[in-house]
Amino acid sequence: QQLETVLVLPVYWADQCTSTNTMQSEVNSMSIVVYNIRRIMEEKGLKQKYVAERSGFTAQEFSNMMNGRKSISVGYIRSICAALGAKPNDLFELQKS
Repeated sequence: QQLETVLVLPVYWADQCTSTNTMQSEVNSMSIVVYNIRRIMEEKGLKQKYVAERSGFTAQEFSNMMNGRKSISVGYIRSICAALGAKPNDLFELQKS
């Protein structure tokens, strides 16, 4: 299983992107990843500080990622997944209602 390289940009970079389609794709990717991280934490009863520390981030760094002030790079995905007990694909999938 191969993880595709995806750069996720914070929402506030949207004004600096020249292509609306590229910007929308990056914002949607970030929204999906953050949404799924939050969803998995809630499903498993994990606190944000616990996931941050298990992922190798300070609580503030992880909070910044979850709130769009810091990008979630591909290099961070594996450590976040390990802390969540999830697979990388779990963070990028759309949930059916």
